[in-house]
Amino acid sequence: AQRAKDLEQLKRAMRGVEADHKALGLLRAAAEDERGKATHARADAARQAREVAAEREEMRNKSSSLEAKALGIDRHKAAADRTAKEVEEQRMRNQRDAQALLHREKMLEEEKTQVARLQKLVTEARSSLMAEKPSRA
Repeated sequence: AQRAKDLEQLKRAMRGVEADHKALGLLRAAAEDERGKATHARADAARQAREVAAEREEMRNKSSSLEAKALGIDRHKAAADRTAKEVEEQRMRNQRDAQALLHREKMLEEEKTQVARLQKLVTEARSSLMAEKPSRA
């Protein structure tokens, strides 16, 4: 009766571990998605910086008035500064998210180690039960 109770407890533990394994997969996918978003954000920032630089150069070349040049350059510089600040803020958020995901992944790896131990115990318990069956008959 105790072995049956222990076996049932191990089965419940295994179901919990399987759920954690699924969660690990989802977290890994989320981490990969965040990495992709960060890469995309960096590419967008670089593209915007190139566009701002191109617009700034175009304003320099087309403007005959120094006053008009200064006004255009200041406007683009402010936009570039805002973009750079937003990109840096997003990078920091992505970095914090990645750290949290890495921590969760570590915790799930530890749970996987526990699952392996539990699976070993289940296998040993089954072997023990199978070994006892012929002696009972």
